[in-house]
Amino acid sequence: MSVAAARDVGLLRRDDRHDKTRLAACDSTGMEAGHVSTYFTRRTGRKKRKFPKLWAVVAAASHVCLAMVPGTGPTPDDPQFHRVAADAHAREPFAALAADCGFDGEHHHEFLHGKLGVVGVIPPERGRPRTKSDNNRRAGFFRNFLHDHWPKQLYGQRWQVETFFSMLKRLLDSFLRATNWRSQHREMCLKCLTLNFMLIAAMT
Repeated sequence: MSVAAARDVGLLRRDDRHDKTRLAACDSTGMEAGHVSTYFTRRTGRKKRKFPKLWAVVAAASHVCLAMVPGTGPTPDDPQFHRVAADAHAREPFAALAADCGFDGEHHHEFLHGKLGVVGVIPPERGRPRTKSDNNRRAGFFRNFLHDHWPKQLYGQRWQVETFFSMLKRLLDSFLRATNWRSQHREMCLKCLTLNFMLIAAMT
């Protein structure tokens, strides 16, 4: 799907300056539970422990976080997908949501389309390895459709959520000062809220 086709079906506005106004992007990232870096932990052979993790949906046009869910890792990405997507859509309705293949699944597309009226832009690459004979087949209507009509330009906006995480860690640090899980979850929420205020202040 090209940008022009996306405008025709209402995913994007006609005005070129607003190409991203109805797009959102979702992803998750891990935070450090202290000042010890992942590199140091790997070099010293220490066991990998649980770490604070957050899921976020951001508006592609502004990088403002529409919703976030704190949790712990290592865990798969998709268990919190429905919750964070629904929370974000309730605050600021969007027409399409881009996410990486960690959120792939026909049931996710059915939720986005059926419950939120949103188009999921997620690579249909999850699952068992495919042979040459079934390389063009994907389980489910939505996943097959995306495989046949992949919206490359729209999916490129997924990097907006990576930009949000980069700003979050660069400007507000990637480590958390809190020492228990409840306080760490609260601190992650406060970091996202603080960055939102910074972004909004920069736009005004």
